[in-house]
Amino acid sequence: MNLKEARFKTVLRYAKDLSGMTLEELAEKTGISLSQIQRYFSDEDYYPSPIKLVAICKALNTTLPIEWMLEQVKGSSPKWNGYHSVSKELSDVINQIITALEDGVITPVEKERIYKEAVEAMEALKSLLRRLEEKEGER
Repeated sequence: MNLKEARFKTVLRYAKDLSGMTLEELAEKTGISLSQIQRYFSDEDYYPSPIKLVAICKALNTTLPIEWMLEQVKGSSPKWNGYHSVSKELSDVINQIITALEDGVITPVEKERIYKEAVEAMEALKSLLRRLEEKEGER
């Protein structure tokens, strides 16, 4: 799939189909309302917030939607070059959280470290989303 040319809803549907989840299951697993989930899959210009995007990626066990977002801004300007690592940062944090939740045991120090890394990754993603919104406003 060419992420640069694909629509967000197409990438999201592909990721969902790979997971085998229904929209209802995705809504339940993410805590996002079914109607909002349905909008992400049907509206051309409707995107989840960074927190919801991470929840969706975690539920689908993929970083593909985040990778799509990064591909949209890749090469647009040298100022974007520092943000290409956001996908990896988010993926790493998601994997750490999943591992900690699956293990069932997490020390307060480990929890604080993971939380700090997650907040930093989310701030970078929020910055990307703001820039993406600005770019769309230029059309």
